[in-house]
Amino acid sequence: MKKSILSLLFFSISVFAYMIPSWYPNNETTTITSYGDGESLEDAKLQALEDTKDQLVKKGILWPIATILQNDLSIEQEEVLENRYFIQTSFDTLTTEDKINDIMKQQVFKTEDENNSYLIKTQLFQNLYTKYGYYPHISLDTNQNKYIGLLGNKISLTKADKDMFYVVFKDENISLEVKQSLFPNETYFINVESIYNGYLNIIQLSDNYDVVVLLENKELSNSSSIIFPNFKESDGLVATLDGYEVQNFYTLAIVCESQKDFSGFNNLFSTEIKTGKIGKFIETISDCKFSSVESTIEQEKSE
Repeated sequence: MKKSILSLLFFSISVFAYMIPSWYPNNETTTITSYGDGESLEDAKLQALEDTKDQLVKKGILWPIATILQNDLSIEQEEVLENRYFIQTSFDTLTTEDKINDIMKQQVFKTEDENNSYLIKTQLFQNLYTKYGYYPHISLDTNQNKYIGLLGNKISLTKADKDMFYVVFKDENISLEVKQSLFPNETYFINVESIYNGYLNIIQLSDNYDVVVLLENKELSNSSSIIFPNFKESDGLVATLDGYEVQNFYTLAIVCESQKDFSGFNNLFSTEIKTGKIGKFIETISDCKFSSVESTIEQEKSE
């Protein structure tokens, strides 16, 4: 038995016997400053990420833990010793809305108004209007959705911020019907009726900011009614989970006065993967009318 214990002790020493940087502590920190080390930078980041989550739980901070990603951590220090990576990271526990409010509170005069018809209907902008009496202009990252801009400040976005950009809204002149509760592989149709003339676009937004174009620039006139896909030619759209247990998505019926260019986004009828993200999408439809519906795909619960 003694020999076994000594073997385990020796193994423990052999694993942890390496140099560490002077700034890398071995005791618990009282702030959301985290540390990680590993044989690669990626390993060190993963360890720092887990350290951050553990600290948030211990401090009882109400943050959507599962949504924190490596990109949400800021690397404050980085060092390599004896082929081992060490990093010190920081994590800002303020929500994006809190950061926006901190910037707004410093303003003496009213900022530029936001006039994007989609943005001002989101919960974020409704909250800002309640506090400040107008919609402050926010610039969007139209490439990778990594940040928003406000009065010269860049505010980093996390996966948790996706809800800020999704909205359920009903325009009284655009009727949109989509089944809101679906099972995997279930088929469904989208029904749209519009009093507006113009061009109809049917778009779906997924949980991870992806934009998928189902129908684009369909000309409307005289109170049009459309079922998509055409039930005479198709059995319907198919709900898929793609490995998730539950997945939410938003369907939008968008009517614009002029045709819009959606070529930079994923298209239902193309296998090509496009990089167009929701920031670019919101700018594209800034002057359009829309109605939207949220749907959920979930495995059928066994009794």
